[in-house]
Amino acid sequence: MSDKVVVAKIVKGQQEEDTLSINLNKGIIKFKARLLKYRDRDTRQIIYFIPAFKITGYGATEKKAKEMLDFSVEELSEHLLNLSKQKLDVELKAMGWRNVPFAHKQFSQMFVTSDGELENYNAVADEVEHLTLQV
Repeated sequence: MSDKVVVAKIVKGQQEEDTLSINLNKGIIKFKARLLKYRDRDTRQIIYFIPAFKITGYGATEKKAKEMLDFSVEELSEHLLNLSKQKLDVELKAMGWRNVPFAHKQFSQMFVTSDGELENYNAVADEVEHLTLQV
């Protein structure tokens, strides 16, 4: 693991577009991404899910779920920062990210909310809280 600590902050509300900025030379990654939070119907655990990166954090309490989410975000960040520019571009494209024109270190990802979005989640009473994660 690197010496840098990834600080992930949960903010109420969601944004229109997920954004990502990576500076491989300085080893800096920043992003704002949609974060879903819900309680699993079967396990009763709190689930945090970042659709843009397909990573989760879960636990019996919000604190445990956030700790796991922080660990997952740190692992993802370290992985992305250790890729070459070419491999990074390929991996981000495979996850649905695209380069922002005239800003080569910035990426964005649009998401579309459909009426059937909750079909893939096992949320209690189909209640999913939409948040934003800032790193």
